[in-house]
Amino acid sequence: MARSDDVTELVRAGLTPGEIAHELDVTVASVEGYLHRAVGEGLLRRSDIYFSVPRERRSSDDTLQRWYTDPTHALGDMYDDLRNIETTLHEKIGQALVGRYGDGEAGWWRQGVPEKVRVKCAERRERDRDNPCRPFGYSDLLDLDAILEHQWTLLKDLFPDYAPNRKDLSKDLRKLSRIRNKIMHPVRGLVPGDDEFDFVRRLKRSFGCT
Repeated sequence: MARSDDVTELVRAGLTPGEIAHELDVTVASVEGYLHRAVGEGLLRRSDIYFSVPRERRSSDDTLQRWYTDPTHALGDMYDDLRNIETTLHEKIGQALVGRYGDGEAGWWRQGVPEKVRVKCAERRERDRDNPCRPFGYSDLLDLDAILEHQWTLLKDLFPDYAPNRKDLSKDLRKLSRIRNKIMHPVRGLVPGDDEFDFVRRLKRSFGCT
């Protein structure tokens, strides 16, 4: 394999640039070049290089500290992760409800979604003057949490990490919503920290996002 492919796999395995240099028997400067190339080729994102390394080992690598510690560099990646999580949750929950109650408004929408969520989505759709989509597309993370509470017996198998305790999932979705608000309102000057980046990446894995 090409070196950029080698480096990508080692990053995903949680190695620091210094550890990768030792593993491949090359200089750290060479690893930095491979990392930049991997990012340019779309094999890695800048945030992957930093946040794939376990937190307790990040501060021990000079290259990570020098090139990848500014969280503002990763805001675009976090937006992408949040978008991925939301679309994945909507798709999985929607498909499960359709599978149980059938397609069409009289099926999954009325039988599977709580009335308060349906009304809220309908109101948002009415206020959309551009290109209105189906009402479910106007549900947010807190609405999805309400659906999960309403249909937990049906939907819990979608979330094996949370099956024993739905309240943990609710807590995490609410935290995720607060992080999302930080990203969507940059003028407030609230920049997510390492804890929040790690949290979003954990949820992305837990929810089976691609």
